[in-house]
Amino acid sequence: MIHPKALDKMKKSLKLTLENCKVENTWPVFNSYYDNLKKFASEVIKHRKDWIDFSSVLSIFSNRVWQALSEKFPNNRTATGGLKELLGNEITEQLFDSVIKYIESIPRKYQFCFPCPSIEGFGEGIVDLSKDFLIKNNHDTAPRGSLLVNALRGSNSGFLEARKTYICIEEDGYTEGSADDPAFINAFSKFKQFIHLGIINKLFIEALRAPIILGSSFSKGLRTVVFDKAEPDSASCHVSIPEHTAKYLEKISFSADFIAEMKTKEGVEYNQHKLEPTINLITAPADNEDANAIKSAVEWAFEASINSDETVAFLQICIGIEAILGDIDNEKEPLTTRLADRCAYILGKNMVDRKEIRDMFEKLYKVRSKLVHGRRVRLKKDDERYLFWGRRILDRLIRKEMNFLKID
Repeated sequence: MIHPKALDKMKKSLKLTLENCKVENTWPVFNSYYDNLKKFASEVIKHRKDWIDFSSVLSIFSNRVWQALSEKFPNNRTATGGLKELLGNEITEQLFDSVIKYIESIPRKYQFCFPCPSIEGFGEGIVDLSKDFLIKNNHDTAPRGSLLVNALRGSNSGFLEARKTYICIEEDGYTEGSADDPAFINAFSKFKQFIHLGIINKLFIEALRAPIILGSSFSKGLRTVVFDKAEPDSASCHVSIPEHTAKYLEKISFSADFIAEMKTKEGVEYNQHKLEPTINLITAPADNEDANAIKSAVEWAFEASINSDETVAFLQICIGIEAILGDIDNEKEPLTTRLADRCAYILGKNMVDRKEIRDMFEKLYKVRSKLVHGRRVRLKKDDERYLFWGRRILDRLIRKEMNFLKID
């Protein structure tokens, strides 16, 4: 609920924005409304800063202005003049109300459905992992508005593609189809964590896949389908998944054990229980610093997995290790010896094992130091073993720290 005085300030700024907005060729002229919109946005952000920023306000405003102009001039792309004069008082007032009501409705609740193109054998229906997480197999053969059908119709909106599996995550905030929208960023982060933790826990396996057949919408780029929970009967927008992530997802499938277990009620319940620590970590409150450190490490591990540049992947692994082993309040570069001791203590089973881990860790960090401080620009062939060792150690640290994690 926005305080009436604050809402009044917003309305005055928005009114000036609309009154001064100019249109050229049926498109709002940015320079004509920018200064007033910036004032409007500053008022909005004071009360909605956890969910939107200036680019969000700009998107909300420009999308609605463009829609109003398109509906007023459906066959005219040359309309030029003042926005209010072109639209008329009644439509301008409706536009004003729609922007204010939408701002007041934020945070909105969305469901982000992330496609998993190579996941097969899951069966039909939905598996609830929590109130915010579910795995859905869209078993309808030709749902109205599917991505495939809409592609044929030339539409960008749509529901879920038939016979495909999605990881669906609910997130509060704001999105209208941009990868930069805060709600999408948060949901995508959780999705990446879920995929990597699923690999660690053998829910997923990574395997080479044959190319997807020509004509499949998945082969033309993966898109997250977004549902506004206030309007659940249609998809509100979609967001394209970055190409390097999409290529990686094409190699991810369910493990044979998971598929077999999910064919029985007992197996479903077993996996729901098994995945509880994963879901609890991903959805842990933002003020849980221990959980944040592990989630950061998981996401860095995911990014390293999808990166084709081994040098960058190596550095991402090191960052992930530091996220778990480093001091949150220490802004100085962590000391190698301290990190090596912590790693050896956490993972070592005996004195010999701890010594081996410590020695290997120090060698890994010597390579890191040369890369970070510019004495080397790429990972040498002889040093690739440290990348593979680092990946394995990071996943072990993640698994170990999850066992220690306490979530209220």
